Amino acid sequence: MKIFSILVVTIVISVAGLSTAHAHNASAEKLASGVQDIITAPAGFFTHTSDRVNSSDDKICALFFGLVEGADTAVSKTITGVVNILTFPFASHR
Repeated sequence: MKIFSILVVTIVISVAGLSTAHAHNASAEKLASGVQDIITAPAGFFTHTSDRVNSSDDKICALFFGLVEGADTAVSKTITGVVNILTFPFASHR
């Protein structure tokens, strides 16, 4: 089950990345960016925590601050994604 969920997440992230790369207008790019932000937001917990723990001598403190930093990243990316999805029809042209 774990491998299946990793495969599904990888495919969804790839599709979101491809739709961003091939978007011809700013609205589609903004929508794809919002979807990608929401999908990849939970990864902040794992990346920040493992980076902190691997680079620190005090593992308990690093674990705590890694989780806090990961939560901050996850929440901010989720909020950014939701705002991008809600406002994609009003995308500014570059």
